[in-house]
Amino acid sequence: MDEIKGVWHIDLRPTPNSEPYIRDFVITDISGTEFSGEFYSTQFSNGLLNNDWDNVHFAFTTKDRNDTYYHSGYFKGEKIYGISYSVDRKFISYWKGTRD
Repeated sequence: MDEIKGVWHIDLRPTPNSEPYIRDFVITDISGTEFSGEFYSTQFSNGLLNNDWDNVHFAFTTKDRNDTYYHSGYFKGEKIYGISYSVDRKFISYWKGTRD
């Protein structure tokens, strides 16, 4: 699982025709099926990994002052695909990225 550690550049553009909106997703530590890191400048330590399928899948949450954000996705080679959503803010955002 160490191959997924490091910096991933995530394109969070709101629509396919929007300009790229790149933010970092950093995986700093992996211990068994748990991981920690930073997403959109927010630290987290509650990440879970599942490598029972062809691709490694992940899930984690982040919070700001008022809202909780849920993130999940998978790694495929040197690419990452994900989805983020917030019940409180009523949005869903699909994203993808590449390794540093």
